[in-house]
Amino acid sequence: MIVYVGTKYQTIHLNTTFPVSFLEPLLRMSLAPDPDMRLLVQRILHTLIDRHHNLDKLSKPT
Repeated sequence: MIVYVGTKYQTIHLNTTFPVSFLEPLLRMSLAPDPDMRLLVQRILHTLIDRHHNLDKLSKPT
């Protein structure tokens, strides 16, 4: 069985999907000293870019 990975993947530039005015504050908050704030920012980013609904898999340690 031959598996073709990425044959249907369409490249999308993050800067055309989300404006800089949105990403800059979010990325700045990702550097906050508070670990809960950093985790919240990671969850927001994962939710925004998760096209295949993998957030549940990422939130559980394996």
